Amino acid sequence: MLMASRTIRLAAALAIGVALAVAAAISSDNIRVVDRLLTLSWVPAVILALLLIAVATAIGFTLPQPAMPSGKPAQPEPVVPSPTVPECRRKPPVISVHGLEPQAGCTSIAFNLAVEVAAAGMIDGRRPRPICLLRAGALTGTVGLDPKPFTDYCRSHVATVGDEVIELAERHPSGCEVLCVADGALDGHRLRLLVSVLRRFYDLVVIDCPPGDRWLTDSAFDASEVSLLVGLPSEQSAAAAVPWSDMSWRYGLDARFGLLVNRVTAKSTTPQMLLAAFANRALIPEDAVTNNPLELPWVLRPNSLAGQGLSELVAMSVPDLAAKEEVHAA
Repeated sequence: MLMASRTIRLAAALAIGVALAVAAAISSDNIRVVDRLLTLSWVPAVILALLLIAVATAIGFTLPQPAMPSGKPAQPEPVVPSPTVPECRRKPPVISVHGLEPQAGCTSIAFNLAVEVAAAGMIDGRRPRPICLLRAGALTGTVGLDPKPFTDYCRSHVATVGDEVIELAERHPSGCEVLCVADGALDGHRLRLLVSVLRRFYDLVVIDCPPGDRWLTDSAFDASEVSLLVGLPSEQSAAAAVPWSDMSWRYGLDARFGLLVNRVTAKSTTPQMLLAAFANRALIPEDAVTNNPLELPWVLRPNSLAGQGLSELVAMSVPDLAAKEEVHAA
């Protein structure tokens, strides 16, 4: 670009200089001073050279100058690296989603993960049928999910879980089904029984686990093939990730864990201890869409950065379910 600009300037200078020289020669009969100068062989060359220099200088000051690179490199745009998460191969897969701290977005991520599989996936020529065990809270209350039916079922079925439990699930327009679960309704034994029933009817089971309930957390980990730990770029999440990291490395289970750092912005400073806790990790960027529970799930909004990140994560974690339907040309 810079060379082309210089070439244009030089050509313009030559053209103007030649035009001036020709005009001077033509008018030499009328202008005695010019006529005398042109009778000398060396004078026209000097005049032409001076004219070219003057014109080139004028053009150089008149035309806009190209922007020269500064000594300091430009600040790169913040880039969210591609996720690396464990891959589920068991059929049907069970994924547990654990919050490292309150309000980390564990419930929203679990729900969006199941919605993405239902809305975009394909298995055996049909849409997958996922179910999400979603903790009762702000999100479920806003969208009108009631935990009472499942709580009443647990009270009337103290030691058993039958196939009729799937009738308590509510269907989202995306095709994802949700079973709203109140705090304390599930214990470890009941969760194992429930998961064994759900795996016979669904293509994917997603378990939303609250932080702090150690018994339920351990049971969900035992029942699932992959566990996703959801934290924030904070010291609290970093400290909460350390026991998980120690356990995964001690027992050789690191391949079953994935760390999701939620609500990451260009100004976020993620503790290095959190990023070093697990080999598999993904960053979910912050965007305005995720702040309104009444909006569509992130993964259904093409302008959601968080939705795009989660869609990529789902494609890697459950490739058998997230594969799009192939379109063959006629």
